[in-house]
Amino acid sequence: MAKWIGLSSDENDCYLLELLCKEWAAKWNLDEWEGSFYINPKEYLVQMPPNGEIDFCCIDVTTEGSLAVAEETRRCYPNVKMLLLASPAQSPTEYVKPGILATALLLKPVEYVQMQMVIGEMLKEIAFEYMDCSKSFSLDIERRRIVIPYAQIVYFEAKERRILLYTVTKQYIFYDTLQTLVERLPAYFIRCHRGYIVNTRQIQWVDFSANAIHLRNGYKVLVSRNKKALLRRLIT
Repeated sequence: MAKWIGLSSDENDCYLLELLCKEWAAKWNLDEWEGSFYINPKEYLVQMPPNGEIDFCCIDVTTEGSLAVAEETRRCYPNVKMLLLASPAQSPTEYVKPGILATALLLKPVEYVQMQMVIGEMLKEIAFEYMDCSKSFSLDIERRRIVIPYAQIVYFEAKERRILLYTVTKQYIFYDTLQTLVERLPAYFIRCHRGYIVNTRQIQWVDFSANAIHLRNGYKVLVSRNKKALLRRLIT
């Protein structure tokens, strides 16, 4: 499911941005697309999924406290596509920084056509990532095709002749083998143990003495002794 969130102290901007997000989501077939805009930074932070993934966010950095919100959003969701709304009177050094890394910037007052074009392009890219086989993993469950961007997958586990796929928010169960999976996954997915394949980009830290890999969202899996050297090379 694709998700978005936004912040602006201007209620009219919130209404317009939400309208455009829904309009373009429908155009790019993002059927499971949900989110909201908020006028208060505290409310925005409360509504940020603590154990989830955000695909798109829009933050008005003229709103008090919004720069800290932008940095926290980037910290929690490294892959989020972030649109900033700024004032021409603001110094770019306020919001052009490594802790924010905005994907796009619009200066206020923003014209409707300009906002429509930028949001449309950003949502188009998100939609293509969900559809692009080189950037996503697809599986069929109960006659339904599910597409999951690789960036959202934490690890795979083999259990009782089935595969369990874990994202930050969900778990999927299907029939396959780890050997088959590791051959079709990108190189940054490694089989660290006979029972697991991990996304090395989701690794938080590795306890080599305990043979344990600590992943995003508190997940922990085992690493085989003969895989330690490979893992050290990949994460250092």
